[in-house]
Amino acid sequence: MESFEHMGYWWLPGEPNEPISEIPDRAIPGKLSFDPATGGLLELLGNLDTADTYGMNVWKKFEIIQGFVSGSEKCVTLQSCYVTSISRRDTFSETKLVVDFIFTGYRYWFDSVADIVFENMSAKYTYLDNWMFQNNFDIDVRRTDYKRVIDYSISYTSPEPIEIMLDNAKIELWPAYASSSSVTEVLLKNEYRFTITPQEPLHFNEYLKYINVHLPNFLTLATGHTNFPLNLSGLISQDRGGMSIFYQVLGYADKARWISPWPMLFTFGDLKEDLPRYLVNWIRKSEKMKATYDLYFEAQYSKMLALDIEFLILAQSLEAYHRNVHGGEYLSKEEYEPIKTALINAIPNCVETSHKAALMSRIEYGYQYSLQTRLKGLCSEVLVEQKDDVEKLLGNPKDFIRRLVETRNYFTHRDGLPNEATLNDDELFDYSRKMRVLLQICFLREMGFPPNEITRLLNANQEYQHLTKEKSA
Repeated sequence: MESFEHMGYWWLPGEPNEPISEIPDRAIPGKLSFDPATGGLLELLGNLDTADTYGMNVWKKFEIIQGFVSGSEKCVTLQSCYVTSISRRDTFSETKLVVDFIFTGYRYWFDSVADIVFENMSAKYTYLDNWMFQNNFDIDVRRTDYKRVIDYSISYTSPEPIEIMLDNAKIELWPAYASSSSVTEVLLKNEYRFTITPQEPLHFNEYLKYINVHLPNFLTLATGHTNFPLNLSGLISQDRGGMSIFYQVLGYADKARWISPWPMLFTFGDLKEDLPRYLVNWIRKSEKMKATYDLYFEAQYSKMLALDIEFLILAQSLEAYHRNVHGGEYLSKEEYEPIKTALINAIPNCVETSHKAALMSRIEYGYQYSLQTRLKGLCSEVLVEQKDDVEKLLGNPKDFIRRLVETRNYFTHRDGLPNEATLNDDELFDYSRKMRVLLQICFLREMGFPPNEITRLLNANQEYQHLTKEKSA
């Protein structure tokens, strides 16, 4: 998403289906600016709502504001706009509003939030082109005997789009090319984008789980770099055309740079025709794996996490993964109930109230496996087909788990001084890297990669190679 500024006229929607052939009399001038890191800002010379002078209610919200600006996409709809400041002058007022979502088109406005419905939605991603790593250009150079170039031709062959069928939607990976030229140069680029087409038109909010979660998380796992949606657009209908969409991207990084495919966990070339199967598994398991996904990508997307916080998040993610895919309890909740009651009744009456509440909280989940038990089960049972890969990564899994649990307990309770099993800062960084790779093995397994293919990907991965060489050294 690119930054921009537009001067224009702005107004509130009129009556339902009010025809707008020109700027209405109630419109007021103002400037709309947008930056993907900070979001949208509307600065008005006046008051949008003539029936309400705002009073001191600075955080007044407008669900929809419509506007008209210069440029190719002249019709602008702003959704969820909050007044942040009002400056009153003798003859007019100045109003500033933050804007959550911006929709720009060339012949259509939305009248209400419920109207923001699209037949499909399309987006590029930060490192999607790098991940694809496909060359669809053919270059033919003709030279004279003296090596002087007399003809230089380039042809582009577009491959077929890849279709990925879900239960209620189709995701397509579309190839294209972009070009720009001047008097002295011509630039041609391979470009790819995902398009989501549901069985029936969907509200914009329904697309966000694909645009903001499933697809960027998949690409971030694959590339090892944070991916954000770029050039987001939605098709309203064939007769009404499409709209470009802009909103603040949390954690937005600077513009993408070229990255090599070699350090990636896997590239498009590794998936080939199996991409639909792997991506469908990734999306379908998102609900069951939500806690694991959320924790892993929180650590991945956060730029300034302290070492201990990152360590705790990744440990929680591993624990959540085992709980989600394997379950496991010492007893069922029903079988544990009388034991829990007996333990609570055994707490002496002399125990102070807050202390008793803390003990009861710990007793509440006493039927569930401990972190240590879950990590042992993960390494020896869940990932049994990758046993050699796991042992190569962790060394002695039993010792790795013991020190991980000791350190997790210390950081959780901060009780006293660390013991000899607690990790120091250098070891903490190393353990976090290994936990991240261990989770990647889990994700590859859930996506359906065969065990031998997981081993191949790991042995070709720079991070895995580096960690295993450090261990052997």
